[in-house]
Amino acid sequence: AQVGNEHPTGVPTNAYQTSDGYVNVSIMPPMWPALCKAIECEEAVDDPRFNTREARMAHRKECNDLISARIKTYSTEEMLQRLAEYDLPSGPIFTIDQTFSDPQVRHMKLAQKVETPTDGDFNILRQPFALSRTPTDGWTALSEYGGDTDQVLAEFGFSDSELTELKNAGVVAGPTN
Repeated sequence: AQVGNEHPTGVPTNAYQTSDGYVNVSIMPPMWPALCKAIECEEAVDDPRFNTREARMAHRKECNDLISARIKTYSTEEMLQRLAEYDLPSGPIFTIDQTFSDPQVRHMKLAQKVETPTDGDFNILRQPFALSRTPTDGWTALSEYGGDTDQVLAEFGFSDSELTELKNAGVVAGPTN
């Protein structure tokens, strides 16, 4: 069954709201005590509703509610530091602005500016890898609606007069339709 951001069998594996954003937490069953310490909820370690993987699955909502309530009391940075102290798999969930200002995104040059005639310039994410013989940069924004109609149909052998007839008949769109 679909469970949103949660893993269908790994409880807890979820996106949790902090006081100023979100973090993703994904622990293995033996990491439960460390998570409880990281979120300052040690009493949950031995709670029969949560002390085994099966119990946490059977009490998924209660488990996630408990974790959510604790994580919400920390900022994203504080929570990530606490989770890192206990070697727990986690990471921030970025907004678009945070994504493009992230030092790793900048270092890897993952953002590429595209220019559009109608929407101005904006950044998109490029491929996160480089290939030795295939360029992975040079992305462009989509053309305006119907902007490539003439070029595409010309490649299929349509003449200028045929293209005009098709546009006038409303069969194909062009930049002026």
